[in-house]
Amino acid sequence: MAKQRKTAHELKDIVAARLGVGDVLLAVYNDRTDGWHATVLTTLQRTNKIKYQASVDQIVAELRKEYDLAE
Repeated sequence: MAKQRKTAHELKDIVAARLGVGDVLLAVYNDRTDGWHATVLTTLQRTNKIKYQASVDQIVAELRKEYDLAE
């Protein structure tokens, strides 16, 4: 089964919705090794950035099975 192609903005919205936290700014970009990646840029509470990035990494690993980044 072919993966759906989504823009970086669409993938960012999907990741943010699954994360379920409103105070996180994400960036989605092309990654030669994995296809695409998402990074937590900022959070309202700086101490949560590492925790949120770990959650984002798990979410992205799952989403990569369904979606490719449209260029």
